[in-house]
Amino acid sequence: MARVLDRAAGKHARHEFAGSGYILGRFRCPAGDARWSALDWIGEWPHVVLPETPVRIGPADGRAELRTVNEVVVYDGDTHYRRVAVSTEGDRCAFIAVEPALADELALTSGRFRVRHAPAD
Repeated sequence: MARVLDRAAGKHARHEFAGSGYILGRFRCPAGDARWSALDWIGEWPHVVLPETPVRIGPADGRAELRTVNEVVVYDGDTHYRRVAVSTEGDRCAFIAVEPALADELALTSGRFRVRHAPAD
């Protein structure tokens, strides 16, 4: 059973619910924020991200590609990445942070590509 958290998780993220092995949250980074020009870190846990605004995202050592509401983006835990602004609304998304053991069970981690995407309905 999920429990309500509704707590800030840093300047840009909010953890809303938590369950057995996962946290549901929201991320908001306004256009013009200093975070746009810095290398970013997803955190210790793998993340499944549902973009709400278009944004260019890519691994720290790779090309930033356009991600939209039509895709799901999966990050392995402990991944560094960069973002490039596309929308005047900045970067808005919902995310599921998944405990590493559960991520392995669900085959979310790749070991090959640290940031991946797939089409979403």
